[in-house]
Amino acid sequence: MTSRLRRRYTDEQRSACLSRFERSGLTQAEFCGRAKIPLSTFSLWRRSSRAVRKPGSVTPAFAEVRLTAPVATSVVTLHLPSGAKLEVATGTDAMWHGLGLLLKSLHS
Repeated sequence: MTSRLRRRYTDEQRSACLSRFERSGLTQAEFCGRAKIPLSTFSLWRRSSRAVRKPGSVTPAFAEVRLTAPVATSVVTLHLPSGAKLEVATGTDAMWHGLGLLLKSLHS
C-alpha cells in the first residue's frame, strides 16, 4: 500500500499559482498536470477565489471619518452668590472646563 503525502499550500502560493494559470493560456487539466497539483484542489482554489472577488460583494475596509466641532446651540449663564458670572456654551469642551471652575469656586 502506497501512502500519498498531502502537500499544504499557503495563501500566497495559491494566489501565485492562480495568477500563473490565468497567464498560461492552458486548460485547468493541462496546467495542473504540469504543476503537479490535483485538479480537484485547483478547482476549489478557483471557486474560492471567485467568491472573494465576486462583483457587488462587500469587502470590509476602514474609512476615514472626520469629526467636526459640535455647534453651540445655546449659552448658559451662571450667577454665583459672590457676584461672579460664568457663561458657558453648551456642547463644547469649554463647558466642562467652566463647570470645573464653578465647582472649584463653590468648594472654596
